[in-house]
Amino acid sequence: MAAALWPQMFRWLRELCDDWGCHLVLGSGSLARFWTLDEFVPLSERREIPELVEPEVADRTKDFEEKRINIRTAPGRLSLPQLADFVLSKPGPRIIIVNTVQSAAVLANHLREECKLGLNVEHISTALTPVDRAKVLRRVRERLASPWKDWCLVATSCVEAGVDFSFRSAFRESWGLVNLLQIAGRASRSGEYEDTEVWDFRHDESDGLTPHPQAEVARDILATLFKNCSEQGRQPSPADCTEALRLELRNDRGTQALRIEEIDRAERAEDYPEVAKLCRIIDATTKTVLVGDELINRIESRDRAQFPSWREVMENGVQLWANRLDASKWPVKPIGLDGELWAWIGNYDSFLGYMAWVIKMLKVGQTGFEPL
Repeated sequence: MAAALWPQMFRWLRELCDDWGCHLVLGSGSLARFWTLDEFVPLSERREIPELVEPEVADRTKDFEEKRINIRTAPGRLSLPQLADFVLSKPGPRIIIVNTVQSAAVLANHLREECKLGLNVEHISTALTPVDRAKVLRRVRERLASPWKDWCLVATSCVEAGVDFSFRSAFRESWGLVNLLQIAGRASRSGEYEDTEVWDFRHDESDGLTPHPQAEVARDILATLFKNCSEQGRQPSPADCTEALRLELRNDRGTQALRIEEIDRAERAEDYPEVAKLCRIIDATTKTVLVGDELINRIESRDRAQFPSWREVMENGVQLWANRLDASKWPVKPIGLDGELWAWIGNYDSFLGYMAWVIKMLKVGQTGFEPL
């Protein structure tokens, strides 16, 4: 969640506790203690938040975490072949998280075809339908439980948190410290591997690898934290998340501070539609794009008896930004009566999803795609 949303969100959470009898637990493996920062919670609004874990238990957990993984950063910017070689130089199984759907597909395809890993590469991102993503997740769990270790999972942040995976080596394209610590939770999760490494890296934005426009500030702050921690002879830890959040607010050229003021002003003026607009966590508009000739034909028949259920639509569709739904540039066509539903008519496969079409275009020299 954007740093600018925390001040007002925290006021609402306090109101739930004070006025409605709710109880609130603040907990995360990468929790930034924003309530201790003047920029987020004024001293007049601050209150003591008790620790849930006894100090002795917290100290033991901290010691375990420091031994469980080694967090490192790779120097320079890696080309696609260099990134693949770097990943494969580390013991498997390996998980690699990148910042864009396109980068994930490009890297996964390179590992499978150019590095000759074949079926020893799994790929998951929102380029795949939920049905296909579920199949990949099942295969990943089966692979992790098997004795075979020389394989890779390439993914976007959709598996960064909330999944019980444990890999031997982990790699995360630079974003923020919170993101890096989240992927660290997918490596040697219970301490079952020794000398497990979690690598922060940057690529050189060539050969189809694309940057994420929202990552610039956070990854620069992460680089600063790595430098500071190196000078102190330690690795980054969850305790640094609060400092990272403070630096994010200070280094974004005033954008976050301005948004905090706008939200506060709209809330005081009781302009709730404007508050809702300013507090949207995901503010980009997407449309559902259906994949699969059989379902598309059923909708285009206009026979309501053949229409798929909402569950079939959701499980067999992908989400694309509305500004990309241009049939002159992308293989899509509108099929819904109200413009809400579209059809994907380009290449799609269960490994790369709709990125199979983009990869094909990149191979024949077609360029100019916006980062995905």
